[in-house]
Amino acid sequence: LLSLKPPQIFALLLRTCLFSKKIYIVMCITIFSGLLNLGIGYFSIQKYGVMGAVYSTLTTQTVAYILSVIISNRMYPSVIRLHDLLKYGKKKI
Repeated sequence: LLSLKPPQIFALLLRTCLFSKKIYIVMCITIFSGLLNLGIGYFSIQKYGVMGAVYSTLTTQTVAYILSVIISNRMYPSVIRLHDLLKYGKKKI
C-alpha cells in the first residue's frame, strides 16, 4: 500500500465506496469538489491567472482526497493507522 501513488490510493478508496453500494457518497464528493473548484478558481484566476487555476485544482483535489479517506475509514476502519506508520518510522533498529 505504501508503494502506491496518491491517485492510485484515491481510486482504491473510491472503489471501496462503489462496491459498498454507496455511490451517492462518491457523487457528493465529486459535486462538492467541482463546486469548490469553481468558487476558488473564479477568484484565484482573477488574481493569479493561470497559476490560480493550478492552485484551485490542487486545493480541491486535496480536499476531495481527504474527504474520501475520512469517509472510507468510517465505512471500513483500516487496520493500519497513520499514527502507527509514523511511530514505526521513528523506531530505531
